[in-house]
Amino acid sequence: MDSKVTIAIPTYNRAAYLRIALDSALAQTYSNLEIVVSNNACTDDTAGVLASIGDPRLRILVQPTNVGMMGNWNACLNAASGKYFLLLSDDDILEPTAIAEMVDALEESARLGGEVGFVWCAATTIDGDGKELPIEEAPALSGIAKDMIMTYFEGKRDLRLYPCATLFRKEDLAPGYDLRFPLAADTAQWIRAIIKYGTARYVNRKLVRYRMHQNTTLKTRPDVWCKEYAALAEFVISELQTNGYNGWDFSHDIRETEHRRNVRMTIGMIKLSLRDKKLQALSEYRDNYRKFTSLFGLVALIKGALIIMMPRDLESWLRRWMKSLSRS
Repeated sequence: MDSKVTIAIPTYNRAAYLRIALDSALAQTYSNLEIVVSNNACTDDTAGVLASIGDPRLRILVQPTNVGMMGNWNACLNAASGKYFLLLSDDDILEPTAIAEMVDALEESARLGGEVGFVWCAATTIDGDGKELPIEEAPALSGIAKDMIMTYFEGKRDLRLYPCATLFRKEDLAPGYDLRFPLAADTAQWIRAIIKYGTARYVNRKLVRYRMHQNTTLKTRPDVWCKEYAALAEFVISELQTNGYNGWDFSHDIRETEHRRNVRMTIGMIKLSLRDKKLQALSEYRDNYRKFTSLFGLVALIKGALIIMMPRDLESWLRRWMKSLSRS
C-alpha cells in the first residue's frame, strides 16, 4: 500500500481561498491521503466551509484562541499521522498529480540507495485573482546542500522552495517549526533536512500554484528581516558543525554572503517602499547605518542613495544605457 501523506492546511480568515486549496488537496490522484486543517480561531466563514465538506480524509482542528502562524503550523504537524508531510497554505493550489509525483521522486531516490532530505517541484506563481504572474522560471539546481544553502543566502530567485512545493518525511521535521524564525521557519526546516542527508531532489514540473499577494514583504521592516537572516545564518553554521561538514569553510562563506544579502535587501526594500519620500528614505538609511560599514556596504549605500535622489527619468535612461552596454 502507498505510504500515507498528510497535506496540512493551517488557515486564518481566508474562507474563499481555503475552499480552492481544499478542493485541490481532495482532488489528488494519490490515494493514501489525509488533509489536516487547523482553524486558527477564524472569525469569517471558515467553519462553514469546512462543515460543508463531507470527505472522510478531512480532519479539522479548531484553535480556541489565535496561536499565531507558527503555532498553527505546529498544530498541523503534531496532528499529522502520515509518513510524508506537505504544508499547503490556505491560498495555494496543488495540481492533481502533485503528491503522486513528489512521493514517487522521494521513494525512487530511496530505492536507488540515495535517500534525499526532501523533494521540491517547480511552481506557477499567481496573484490574488489567480492570474499567472510574469516571473521568470527558476532553473533546476543540483540539490547539493552547499549549493542550495549558498544560493539561499545569496538571495537569488533561482531557489523557490515554497512550502506547498516541498514534500518531507514527517520524522525529519521534528521537533517542529522553530519559533525563533517567524519569517523563515520553513527555510530552517529544509536547511536542517538537506544538511542531514546532503542532498535534495527537484521535480522539474509545475505541480503547484503559489499565490503571491502584492507588497506582502514590504509590511515587515528591513531591520526585522536582516535580524532574522543573521540568526538563521548562525543556525546553519551550528547545524553544519554538528553534522561534520569540515571540508568547507562555511562559517566565513555564510556570514559574508548573509551580510551582502542583508545590504542588498535593505536598499531594495527602502527603494520600493520609499522611492518618492526622499528624506524618509535617507533617514531609513541612517537608521540602518551599521549594515553599511564594510566596503561592499559603503559602495552599495552610495549607489542606493544616489538612485533615491535621482529623478525617475534619469534613472530609467541610465538603466537602458547599462542594458545596451551589456548587450554590446
